[in-house]
Amino acid sequence: MIAYLQGTILHSEQSSCILCTGDVGYKIWCSQATLLKKSIGEHAKFFIFHAVRENTEDLYGFETHEELELFEYLTSVSGIGPKTALNILQCASFQDVASAVVRGDANLLKQIQGIGSKTAERIVIELKSKAPLFAVWISSAGSDAGVHEVSDSELVDALMGLGYSSAEARFAVQSLPKESDANIESRLKAALKALGKRK
Repeated sequence: MIAYLQGTILHSEQSSCILCTGDVGYKIWCSQATLLKKSIGEHAKFFIFHAVRENTEDLYGFETHEELELFEYLTSVSGIGPKTALNILQCASFQDVASAVVRGDANLLKQIQGIGSKTAERIVIELKSKAPLFAVWISSAGSDAGVHEVSDSELVDALMGLGYSSAEARFAVQSLPKESDANIESRLKAALKALGKRK
């Protein structure tokens, strides 16, 4: 089983990239937030979830081992396969999903397309035993777990209203310094500046 890969980004698409290591190119499925941080020709490293089925094999890549573990925990929930787990991490950040489980709050997950109310509640219930571990992850990442939730949400909505994708908007918000002005107009200018640097 493949557990870790590093190499050069040869090609990138909306939800996947081709990582060239040696003379072999591996197609790796990733979240848009992860891919936005990678450029073609750049050296990259991924922790890998190797999904083997009867007729197919897929590789899912993550920047940190904690993200990989969260993905694995999501796929352990009944009814959640790798594609669905990746979709969850496409629409909500690692910290947001972990925080939702810690709080026992399924509302965030219910808003994700393809995740119904029963599935969202099942995720929170079945992963409840992992809440202490998730809390450590959140603390280690320096997350304030909801302290800035409203203003961040408003900022993401504002960026999406300007035509940026959900992943781009979340990336910009997460890239803002912690001491950033809470005023949404000031934060919006800073986020737009961050996005401008990526073009």
